[in-house]
Amino acid sequence: MLLLPGADSGKVRGHGRPHPARAVPAPRPGPGGEHGGHDRRRAADRATAPLLQVYGGNDPGSPLSQAERIAAEYGGPVTTVIYPDGVHILNNVWNVARPLVADWLADTL
Repeated sequence: MLLLPGADSGKVRGHGRPHPARAVPAPRPGPGGEHGGHDRRRAADRATAPLLQVYGGNDPGSPLSQAERIAAEYGGPVTTVIYPDGVHILNNVWNVARPLVADWLADTL
């Protein structure tokens, strides 16, 4: 596991607690177009909620430069974790990635 420079390492521990998921409806196009007339970049730099980015180093669909760009544009605190051998959706390192996400959520939210 790697952290991008300036990223918060957070705590990693196993706790075994289940974390219920809930569905979030997809945004609907508004009068201003696909994103309702909102500039996503402007919205990102006004964000204040903590953001966790978890990337796989072997995922060609989500390049690490994307994580760096998001971290630079986001207005709130950003923690970026990179698993160098991770593939898309971290299917090959789920046993370490999922507990990290669960711990981050429990500690942060």
